[in-house]
Amino acid sequence: MRSTLSAKTRELISLAVAQSDNCEYCLSAHAYGAEHALHLSAEEIAAARKGTSANPRAQAVLALALAVNEKRGAAEDDVAAARAAGLTDKEIAEVVANVALSVFTNFFNNTNATDVDFPLVTP
Repeated sequence: MRSTLSAKTRELISLAVAQSDNCEYCLSAHAYGAEHALHLSAEEIAAARKGTSANPRAQAVLALALAVNEKRGAAEDDVAAARAAGLTDKEIAEVVANVALSVFTNFFNNTNATDVDFPLVTP
């Protein structure tokens, strides 16, 4: 839990990756947590699911996260763009780590068809 990325930023990554990986359980859980624990607005949650944010720094994080996920890590140009947007090497490494954790939980829950025990959010 010690991270240079805020809890909000980590949650935005989780939302974007859960949407990208079509994980109903993770998307539902993260949408619930984003709203109730972090007090993100419905608009912020919807934007994160699309990989967008009105905040330029969050937008750079989400763009990198989705590129890492979709390109399975082969995202050199996207890393360069993240650096150009002001992300540090440590932040970039933490984005990759958060994507990896999200992918693991998404795949685990998709494989096991985990019952959704939050209000359902469909990818």
